[in-house]
Amino acid sequence: MRRVYLTSISTNSGFLEHSPVRFDRKLTCIIGARGTCKSTVVESIRFAFNVDNDRVAEILDNDRGVIRKTLGSGTVTCELTVEDGARQESYIVEREMDGRPRLLRDGVRDAVNDDLLDEVEIYSQSALQQLASADHPQKRLQLIDRPHRGVLLDQVKRIERDVATLKQIGSAVRLTRMELERLRAQLRELPQVRSELAQALENRPALPPSLQEQHSQYLQRQRTLELIVELRDLRNTATGILDALAPARSTAASIRTRIASEATSRPEVPLAVLDRIDADLLTAEAIKASIAGIDIDAAWTALVSDFEQLDEAYYKQRQQQQAVSESLKREDQLRRRLAELEKADRDFEQFQTQFEDATAQRRGLRAEVAQSRETIFETRVSEADRINREFGAVVLLTVRRSGFTSPYVTRLSRMLLGSRIREQDEIAKGLATSFSATDLLQIIEDGDIPRVANVLGRDVGQVSRVLAYLRDHPDLYELEGTLLDDALDITMFDGGVPKAVDQLSEGQRATALLPLILRGSTGPLIIDQPEDDLDNNFIYEVLVKNISRLKIERQLVFVTHNANIPVLGEAESIVVMNMASPRKAAPPRTGPLDARKDDILHLLEGGREAFERREARYGKLLS
Repeated sequence: MRRVYLTSISTNSGFLEHSPVRFDRKLTCIIGARGTCKSTVVESIRFAFNVDNDRVAEILDNDRGVIRKTLGSGTVTCELTVEDGARQESYIVEREMDGRPRLLRDGVRDAVNDDLLDEVEIYSQSALQQLASADHPQKRLQLIDRPHRGVLLDQVKRIERDVATLKQIGSAVRLTRMELERLRAQLRELPQVRSELAQALENRPALPPSLQEQHSQYLQRQRTLELIVELRDLRNTATGILDALAPARSTAASIRTRIASEATSRPEVPLAVLDRIDADLLTAEAIKASIAGIDIDAAWTALVSDFEQLDEAYYKQRQQQQAVSESLKREDQLRRRLAELEKADRDFEQFQTQFEDATAQRRGLRAEVAQSRETIFETRVSEADRINREFGAVVLLTVRRSGFTSPYVTRLSRMLLGSRIREQDEIAKGLATSFSATDLLQIIEDGDIPRVANVLGRDVGQVSRVLAYLRDHPDLYELEGTLLDDALDITMFDGGVPKAVDQLSEGQRATALLPLILRGSTGPLIIDQPEDDLDNNFIYEVLVKNISRLKIERQLVFVTHNANIPVLGEAESIVVMNMASPRKAAPPRTGPLDARKDDILHLLEGGREAFERREARYGKLLS
């Protein structure tokens, strides 16, 4: 199993310029008086690894951002050690103001292992209370997702890929359905035209043998011209399909540029693949040019020119017999209309096949999305059960299956704007709470008005207008991408009484969330002053005892003013921060617990005398 360790952090400017900090692989505690840049160390690490976009935006704020104030125009550099079995490698993560994190191996940019940036987990002051807030449901889920983020990220990427395809298919299905409806309306005329032509043939006066021959040849010429028209349609269809490949050349050129700048390891492999794609795209362009160059119009003109004299002779002979001529003229009209309708019939069959194939593909993709969501849900339930088994006496986690979300309601409300339908917001909420996006799309496509009217308890006429309006909306298939996420409920036992986390005090909220953080992982866990959110009893009973267990499994870094954490947690390294000047931290004093005991006594216990007096007083309390 791969394990990631944070070795050190340093900056080339700002408050920490002369204060590089090194970390032990087990437990490092950073201590110091107020205002000695302890939290600056944590936030600099957050900035380097871009941990939590919202929080990074805060620390980069021009007016109040701690990084803006403490780093200036400098660069943060973090050293990593990555162990994977017997293999050990060193990396550097660096980031300058207004830049993005860069992962370097042997001084060269490494884009392949960018996932190392996700290994660091950081919780600043009051973070537990914020996570407990009902305003951050996604962040709650992220806490139980973290140990399985690789698996879940794969599922989310699969969902995003499938949803993108579903949106495309949805638009194609709508266009195909519209074409089928147009053709279906047109084909209602087909039986009548066939009947009229059959009747015209039956009632036609007998043709002289010479005219019969001329008539037969005339029909053959007309059929040839009709086939030329179909060939023109075929050419245009083929070139249209090949036209869709044109943007791929631009994309290939962009990827070639990126390979040159980003593929620092074995670039010849992606280049070889790209060369083959490029060659095939060039071949496709040549094929398109060849097909587009087929001069069907010239073939048409030549045939018409050849047929004109023959047709003229046929018309002259036909006009000599008035009754026959009128009958044949009527037949010609019916035959041309029949040819149009039979082509429409063939088109209908083709569109019907496309429609069935697209809807079958959509059913398959929707099933895959449902399965991916089920995998995510089951993974979350399994992790919640594991936490419940370990911390069930303190908290109880419950994962609820995905339901409707406010963005879903908002999107439906926006789609109904301008519809002049009354109670739009109520209707949008009713649709969102009653039908998933997938079900609603199917209902809209099928025009299942009675089902919606029955579920919502609304007038059929109003529902008909709603579904018709949504059906024609250009953003209809954006609903396909509405991701309904699961919800995590957290219950804490307060004196044996179960209470939802939203009903707890601030300290209790932090207590309820801590079990979701104190878990094994492959990367460092950094917590800034957890005692601000926790009571002393919980720090000893849960936090300290779990630190002793957890530091065997993953690297821990705590910024703290509570002596129990470094002392009872038996920290392998104590980092003592102090200031050389108001805007510069001094080089930290670093050493094992025994070597830094005087600093612990002075900074965390109030000095030796204060500690000894408490010891004497506690002795009386305990006796």
